[in-house]
Amino acid sequence: RVLLHLASNLQEDTTCSDQEYEDMEEWALSSEVGSFGSIHVIPMCTMGRDPHCIVAEICSLLAVQQGTGRNRGKLLEKGLEQIRKSAIYTSEKHPGIEYARRQSDKVMKKLESEINCCT
Repeated sequence: RVLLHLASNLQEDTTCSDQEYEDMEEWALSSEVGSFGSIHVIPMCTMGRDPHCIVAEICSLLAVQQGTGRNRGKLLEKGLEQIRKSAIYTSEKHPGIEYARRQSDKVMKKLESEINCCT
């Protein structure tokens, strides 16, 4: 739900209220978000995107839409941590996860670009 909301804001060039951003950031930066067992990750890879990639993209979108806010660095850091976990699961040369690997690569490039442009 969070990913769809943020993607919609980006596409429609709209923003959330400060309270909505704060709530989403708090959720994204919580320790529970991004801790998945392989029993959850592997089946989702075959469906096109693993949960680590989804969390990484949420962190990336929050950081980008926030601009230079106070949690931007933490969001990018958590996004990188999550996309690295995603890369572990999608690095296999299995044709069933090719799409998930491409999605993970795209999010990794977005995160790296965002980090490099503003450091």
